[in-house]
Amino acid sequence: SGASMAKRFHRCCRRATCFILPPSSKRRRTSRRCERRAASRRLLTHPLRRHPAPQVFDVGHKMTLKPNYLRGFTVSALWFLGLIAVMSGAIPLLQGKHVRWEEVLQTAVIGSVFLGVATCAMFTPREITWDEEKISMRVFFPKSGEYSWRQLEAYSPWGRRYGTFLLKLEGTQSYQIVPVCFRAEDWKAFQSFLRTRFPEKKTWIWFGPMPVRFGRK
Repeated sequence: SGASMAKRFHRCCRRATCFILPPSSKRRRTSRRCERRAASRRLLTHPLRRHPAPQVFDVGHKMTLKPNYLRGFTVSALWFLGLIAVMSGAIPLLQGKHVRWEEVLQTAVIGSVFLGVATCAMFTPREITWDEEKISMRVFFPKSGEYSWRQLEAYSPWGRRYGTFLLKLEGTQSYQIVPVCFRAEDWKAFQSFLRTRFPEKKTWIWFGPMPVRFGRK
């Protein structure tokens, strides 16, 4: 019949179209798929995109570190609270001794608050500003001042978030800094600047706050 002939004709046309067109369409689809895969591969393998770099020091501009005292106090106080509780309660308990947890918690709370305040007041500068020529320190202890980088004598390699960083400048006592109050990106930028500009000033041995450099200047 005419209807069946029309259906056969459309089916033949469709098969012919599928037979003729796929190579070019497949090539287009394949090329687009390859482009997408290459783009995703570049995105995953590019080191700057996979691991975003910290804030980089820009030559000719000043950078400033300002602390967040509330965050620094909270983090340090919680750290000391856990440490005191473990030392005063958990370890004696494991040794089979009787532990009065009320006294342990009271001691831990008082000690952690005191040590958290001390960390923010004595080991956290109010502001650190530096550029290519000089560095300015505003601190509660030992003293504030502005120094040329020529006055840099030494700095310690321990610059992690919960460690104590030492910075020795000519004519003053070493600055002892616990960077827990600073933003991680800003502190990494400061550390990167020191390691890049003054690698020879990195000092591994310290006698308290005094660097031991074995004759090096």
